[in-house]
Amino acid sequence: MHTSQVALLVLYTPEYMDMSSYERNANRLTVILLVGLTLLSLAGAIWLPTPIAIHYNLSGQPDRWGNPATLLILPLVAFFIAGITWASEKLPPDFMNFPGPRTAENVARQLSNIHLMTASIRPLMVALFLLIQAESIWAKFYNHDRLVSWTIPVMATFITVVIGYFVWRAYRLVPRQ
Repeated sequence: MHTSQVALLVLYTPEYMDMSSYERNANRLTVILLVGLTLLSLAGAIWLPTPIAIHYNLSGQPDRWGNPATLLILPLVAFFIAGITWASEKLPPDFMNFPGPRTAENVARQLSNIHLMTASIRPLMVALFLLIQAESIWAKFYNHDRLVSWTIPVMATFITVVIGYFVWRAYRLVPRQ
């Protein structure tokens, strides 16, 4: 079997075909961001001089220093979190907690909402890690002594708003009796 045929078989599994185009595009974006995070981290680990800031306090000041190889930890964390969100979509509905009765109609609605939520959150979380990593490398490369202060609060707020929207939507999807 040719390599492109194997790739087509992997891409067109029944689960993949049942996804909405939004979910497929969110998954593609997540993979692109993960690859970008990994490449950026590898470049930083190879080319940045020692020591680098490996942790920052709430005001963006470095409070721990280490080897540039520690930049490779963040992609591993991002892959782990993205993997957990992908795996969580495979859980049976009996293990999920959502509003409304356990009717077939409501379970289908709620599962669709959960899949859209995880598809929305996954690239946001990886993008947050990518921004943090890029800022850390940028700070070292340009000899800045602190990170830009807006990144984490803005991204955390954005993720919270997205989760809040899907929780609100879950309650709106409950059939009226």
